[in-house]
Amino acid sequence: MGKASSITLVSAVGALIAFSTFITAYPHGIKIFDGYDVHYEGKNILFYGSAEGNAYKLVAHNYSAIINNDSKYGNEIKIEGDLDFNCQQAVLNGTKGIIFTNKTAIEGKNCKINGEFYGEIEGEISGDISIFYVSAYLKEGERIKYENESFAIINRIFLITGGNFSINGKKIQNFSKILFRGEGEITTGKFDGKAYFVIIDSNVYEEVKKKIFIFPVEITILWIIAVALFILSSFVKKNFFKEFDKSFKGFSIVMAILFFAISFYLWNSEMDRILGINIINLLKEITIYSVFFSSLSLIPYIVVVALIGFPVRIAISSVFEIFGLSYIGKGIGRGVGFMLVVFLGISLLPSIIKITLAPLLTMH
Repeated sequence: MGKASSITLVSAVGALIAFSTFITAYPHGIKIFDGYDVHYEGKNILFYGSAEGNAYKLVAHNYSAIINNDSKYGNEIKIEGDLDFNCQQAVLNGTKGIIFTNKTAIEGKNCKINGEFYGEIEGEISGDISIFYVSAYLKEGERIKYENESFAIINRIFLITGGNFSINGKKIQNFSKILFRGEGEITTGKFDGKAYFVIIDSNVYEEVKKKIFIFPVEITILWIIAVALFILSSFVKKNFFKEFDKSFKGFSIVMAILFFAISFYLWNSEMDRILGINIINLLKEITIYSVFFSSLSLIPYIVVVALIGFPVRIAISSVFEIFGLSYIGKGIGRGVGFMLVVFLGISLLPSIIKITLAPLLTMH
């Protein structure tokens, strides 16, 4: 086995170990984007997802229940008192102050069930349920199933059509509707939480960033540096280590594969959290629905690789090429490029989505 083959083999084994270790250490990826702090005052709010909290009344029609190990069923049950509830699929209507669900766990103290007093209750109810909440924490719940597909893009979602809404302390003026994915706590007339993706009327929300044409200034600077270093390397070549570098062709390819895998894994984890799209889960069964929803994550990723990963690879490999380390430079450049695709790309995601997917995701 030659030197080049040995280096390639060692690199491949090391890459497999590194990737396995990384997945074990970060089974849910790395939380890159912390979301926007949002505050809302008003009652014109709708939500779909999971809800748990406190209520003063629960009414269920066409119900079946197990309460304190006693089975009950009938046309209507009304429970009043100090109630705690937890439901995985729920719709909240802020105007009515009601959470609608078809199944919930429930605990309570000093309660009345259809007029009969109970000191404590514990159980589960199924049916057409209305929960009159005092406060609730709203978060992601069970994903909707449609023709064997599981979608979260329509989970943990809020719609606001009036009232006072602010993002990171900035009040949003003159809006007709706001759609966002997030989580947080709601009480009567007030919500505080996190938003991970926000559409205001027909515009994807982004923090104010400097742009050159339609591109964030960070991307423009990357390309200027990449072009300048590429031109420099074309005229200044020392080739000190050219023979040494030939042994690292396989290393370059292995590094590209390793960091692409890590990059895509992190991107998929973040897009699952931000938009509710998990490509790995969706593509377990290829259908028109899974391909469509996967493209909402794949298209931005490909664009970010082109806009960020490619110039970073050019810039770094150009510097190494001056000294005759072309293969080593390409390997390192691709690795750094793929990492910046995730960490810089996710921070610029609203801008990237405006460039790529805005027509598909905005409201009309």
